[in-house]
Order: sequence, then structure tokens, then C-alpha cells
Amino acid sequence: MSKERAKGVGNALMAIIALVVVPQVFSRILPSPFVFVIEKFIVEMTIFGIIIAVLYIVKHFSDIKNPLRLLSSIALNLLWLYVFLFISGSGDPTNFGRISLQIDVMKLSMDFRIFVQILMFIILLQIIKDMLEYLNARREVNV
Repeated sequence: MSKERAKGVGNALMAIIALVVVPQVFSRILPSPFVFVIEKFIVEMTIFGIIIAVLYIVKHFSDIKNPLRLLSSIALNLLWLYVFLFISGSGDPTNFGRISLQIDVMKLSMDFRIFVQILMFIILLQIIKDMLEYLNARREVNV
């Protein structure tokens, strides 16, 4: 197995462990009233984990000149952004990192918007890097 394919399998396994196994184990540890509240969250994290694992396999098993590799890389970056928005928004990605919880008379507010903006910038740079690598590989084939 080539180094690139091994990297893809490793990334896929890490995504499955982090986004599928850990939430499932965490739901078994929590008392039953809490599990009912976060059940939707755990199911969605499982779906994200499976999709991300498949995209890692597709990306790292494709040739660098293949447009499928570019598309899977862009999809991976955007999906990771969505997962971060989903987690930082407490299950609602449209909050863009703002969480506000009302518990009896106490109100808890957390703001992760700066992290969302930094992540968006990093993902934009990563997409530009992937596009340049793809174009460079295509140019080398044509020369």
C-alpha cells in the first residue's frame, strides 16, 4: 500500500473514531434523560463521520490529476467547516458559533465566532492550495 493510501485509511479511521465511536460511547455513559436530549446530535455526528471517512478514502485513493480528488478535497474541507459550525452552535450550524442557554434564572452565553472566522480563512486557503496542486499536476501532464 502506498503512503498516500495509508494516509487515507488512517484519516478515515480517525474520523470514524472521533465522530462515530466516541459519541456512541459517550451516549452510553450519560444518564438516560440526557441521551434523549442529544440523540439527534449523536445521529448527525455519526452521519458526518461516515461521509468524511468515505471522502478521505476517495481523496487518497485517487490520482492527484483526477478531478474527483479535487472535488472530494473541497467537499472534505467544507464538511469539516459544517461539522465545526454544528458543534460550536450546539447542534444548530446557523448560530455560527454563538450559544445561548437559559437555565431557570441563569443565562449562559458563549461566543465562538472568532474561531469560526479563523477556520473559514484556513479552509479557504486549503481549498486554494488544493486547486493549485491540481492545476500544477494537470500542467505537468500536458507539458
